[in-house]
Amino acid sequence: IVSAFAETNRTPFDLAEGESEIVAGFHVEYSAMKFALFFMGEYVAMFVSSALIATLYFGGYQIPWLSTETLITHAKPVALVLMFVIPVCMFFITGWIRRNNLSHYVRPNDPRVREAKVYIAGFWIFTFVIEAVLLGLLIFSSGGDTARIFVALLQIGTFLLKTYTMCFVYVWVRWTLPRFRYDQLQKLGWQMLLPLSLLNIFITSAVVVALS
Repeated sequence: IVSAFAETNRTPFDLAEGESEIVAGFHVEYSAMKFALFFMGEYVAMFVSSALIATLYFGGYQIPWLSTETLITHAKPVALVLMFVIPVCMFFITGWIRRNNLSHYVRPNDPRVREAKVYIAGFWIFTFVIEAVLLGLLIFSSGGDTARIFVALLQIGTFLLKTYTMCFVYVWVRWTLPRFRYDQLQKLGWQMLLPLSLLNIFITSAVVVALS
């Protein structure tokens, strides 16, 4: 995970942006689409690395303690639980957005206040659409292919939720930690991560040989 942060050039490893501490480093030399492509590449790398981390460490599309067969068999009870859980979660998420995005702007007509309101409205519209789909599943579904499609969509949503949670961690770290110096980055990579990686190879090999 630490290496993924460094690979995506995100804080605290955004040393390239801090080149000579001029505005945004090398970004100041570009504009228009060239500038946009740098940012798009950074955020695509962030999403892909988050997807890999979700697959390797967070169980991918699987919901904890619920196999695919269990979800298909109990599709309607799962849909009923989701109809209650999703609005509650959305209430807390939109409350967090409202508390953090609206409270510290003095001007009542600040564009950032309007932006937060648009986000909140979008979240609730999305929630109502999901609720309508779940209600239709409960009323009209008779199992079989409908249950399988529902479970497939649920697992896709689970994978995206885990991925975006890791993306939030990227942003969280950017808010929290200052940029490393070059010597600190070299020390972390060569004196800490590389020995840990080699030790991991030897321990994994020993465990595989011992258990075989």
